[in-house]
Amino acid sequence: MLALVLAAINLRPGITSFAPLIERIAEELELSRG
Repeated sequence: MLALVLAAINLRPGITSFAPLIERIAEELELSRG
């Protein structure tokens, strides 16, 4: 999951401003998976 998020950030430099939000969502997803 995290790898896909990082790949999306690398492919779309313009989305870097959303990186903190994406990372936060990724962390929440990982926590929900247990």
